[in-house]
Amino acid sequence: MDSALRDSTGGAEEALLLNSDAPERQRVASFLSCVFNLTNTIVGSGMLGLPAAFSNAGSLLGCAFLVLFASTSAFGLHLLAAAARIVSAKAGGDAPSSFRSVATAAAPRFAVLIDGAVAVKCFGVATSYLIVVGDTMPVVMAKLGGFAANRSPWIVGAALLVAPLCYMPRLDGLKFASALSLGFVMFLTVMIVEYYLEGGGGGDVGTTSLAVFDLDTAKTMTIFIFGYTCHQNIFAVVNEIKRPTPARLDAVVATSIGTACGIYLLVAVCGYMTFGDKVQGDILDNYPVEPAITVARVFVAALVALSFPLQCHPSRACVMSLLQGARPPPPDDASDAALALRKRAEDRRTRAEHVAVTTVFLVGATLIALSVESLSTILSVVGATGSTAVSYILPGGIYYRLAEPSPKRTLALGQFLLGCCIVPTALTLIFV
Repeated sequence: MDSALRDSTGGAEEALLLNSDAPERQRVASFLSCVFNLTNTIVGSGMLGLPAAFSNAGSLLGCAFLVLFASTSAFGLHLLAAAARIVSAKAGGDAPSSFRSVATAAAPRFAVLIDGAVAVKCFGVATSYLIVVGDTMPVVMAKLGGFAANRSPWIVGAALLVAPLCYMPRLDGLKFASALSLGFVMFLTVMIVEYYLEGGGGGDVGTTSLAVFDLDTAKTMTIFIFGYTCHQNIFAVVNEIKRPTPARLDAVVATSIGTACGIYLLVAVCGYMTFGDKVQGDILDNYPVEPAITVARVFVAALVALSFPLQCHPSRACVMSLLQGARPPPPDDASDAALALRKRAEDRRTRAEHVAVTTVFLVGATLIALSVESLSTILSVVGATGSTAVSYILPGGIYYRLAEPSPKRTLALGQFLLGCCIVPTALTLIFV
């Protein structure tokens, strides 16, 4: 693939992954590995806060929110995958897709802002994962040994543990880590459901409601909205999956979102019905000190640590896209020998940038996690802006600009307008 085509698609990192005479070699991901990675991007430690969200919305309304926002999130993923196919077809082949490539095709003036928003959002979420590890493991050590452990070694250790996964060039390389993470999720889910079936609330059970709608409910809606954010990784799925037909991509999206929604419903309903309105922000804090709960906390730390690379990969892709776009275009009148020499130089530079950007991401996230114990306000703002942009505004706006008039294009406009309403509403609820 020549440099001009890479410029047109914004695929700086993808250039590292492709061979110019065999672009099909990038398609190595199975259907199951794509589902694992996308589902693991969605489901994280945040699911432990869903029962508390239900206490502000009620069980029936909470279930409705989970299903509603699962549907809108799945539609956003479908729109991005469809936009990627449109751009690839216009490029004349199976060119790799990215947020930059579809944004450049849809709205060139905002492509840089889009890359920046996605990179910052993923960096903030990844940093929060290390903070969760630093907050969780000292509690586990205190319960096991009766002493409080320092959080710093756990943060540094988690960063070093996942570093090799972060340097991998393909998202498909994370399929085994994602499968292991989903195993942790299933353990937590089964534990919460079993505790509910056994009547584990004891005397600490509060009241429950079917539906509540007030200011607290409005604030809680953002938890349901942001709980399905995984859109930054849909382009890796489009680029890597074998036989990337529209039906196959839609099946990946439906399976991933459906799995996440099912897990969320079980955890939220059973956790809320166990403790009622006395449920805490982290439902594990409601349970007594016993081995199963200690194991669950360890699994939470492992879950978020293994989810860290799933935020690093799209953030790196966006940063490398920005670096690629900042370089001047090469001359078109070079000889074949000069083109071959330039291509080898570009490949070396891309590999060096891959390592450098990943290292900066790891070191930066680790240093912030070490120095800040709570990023709640910052991450709330990142979620209200970055997550909404990635899940609603960009999918709807990009598809609307690229597609021909159709009912789906009209729905895409609705998705875009919904995101534009969510951002100021969420920020108002956070700060006012």
